[in-house]
Amino acid sequence: MKKINTLTFNDISISYGPNIHYIELWNEFNSISKNEFQINGLCGNWKNASPITNLNFHLKRFRVPDIPKVRQMILDVYFSMYIIRHRNEIFYLRLSNYSLLVWLTLLFFKVTYFIELNGIMEKDTKLFKMGKINSFYAALQERILINGCRGCIAVTSQIEQFAKSKKAKRIITIPNGVSNSFFDIKQKKESGYDFVFVGSFTPWDGIALIIELAKAYKEATFHLIGDGVSRSEIERNKTENMKFYGTISYNELLMLYPKFDAGIALYLSQESDKQISSLKTIEYIASGLPVFTTTALGQEFVEHNTLGVCSKLENVLLDFSKFMNNMKVYKSNVEHFRTIEKENMSWARVALKTKEFINKSI
Repeated sequence: MKKINTLTFNDISISYGPNIHYIELWNEFNSISKNEFQINGLCGNWKNASPITNLNFHLKRFRVPDIPKVRQMILDVYFSMYIIRHRNEIFYLRLSNYSLLVWLTLLFFKVTYFIELNGIMEKDTKLFKMGKINSFYAALQERILINGCRGCIAVTSQIEQFAKSKKAKRIITIPNGVSNSFFDIKQKKESGYDFVFVGSFTPWDGIALIIELAKAYKEATFHLIGDGVSRSEIERNKTENMKFYGTISYNELLMLYPKFDAGIALYLSQESDKQISSLKTIEYIASGLPVFTTTALGQEFVEHNTLGVCSKLENVLLDFSKFMNNMKVYKSNVEHFRTIEKENMSWARVALKTKEFINKSI
């Protein structure tokens, strides 16, 4: 039986996109591969809380202190030692800001590893203004790890083209999936103006724009679920029609979705900057919610299928009125779309394609 070690630096008790992707992918992968692959997961644990949802694969959570630089250093050493001990097995890593130690270990011991690409770090470090040194390091790490891996799994075609430019040997595009639990959600019959945002509170996710929408449309209620660096901005500018939930469990989120009328997914990148595979967008749609989003590359399917509105950044306040006035039409289209696209949007599809790609590459 082949062994796959799948590593993440995240604490999977924190409810946000990368952790959802990690758990859902490997839950499904293990379900379809029990007689072929043995899945061993490894992650950090500094919250000392339960995972955001149930696991059906083996996962070791390594306890570290809740001090960012300290935990990063400890995990770097621990992961590197683990890679050395299991160097004859397969590794699967989501490309992140790994330390020099981790990627030198992979390369020095000629480990068979796969890289999951959910973004372009070289661009992200510039977008978040992380400085020239971080941008240089990210670009170097990206190029070396992509070039040395057995295969790359990209979530968008733009990321696939980027990996090819870095001399990736094998690459495939597999967009994000969504849990079947979202398709089972029954939406309320009477439409109102309850809008939800789920995700990380960062400038990139358009938190400032949501605050502006709340000020402009007092007849609507804006529900914000999550946490992040922009939390203090929300608390300073919170209006009476904004409800802040903080971080909640996956199961709690599923219970809340029927109370909402539409989802918000605002991204500050313009059409040509960065193609995204928005987890929150497909979860909204799978739940039966129309989507108000921006014209980031990768979001155009929302408007092409009349599932909501893709607004230019400078027109967000104006276009939101159009969105509110056509909610019934969008809602009907979303209901039809999620019925016919359920199989194509599922994590089971992502897991199957990932498994096929790994088998062809080893």
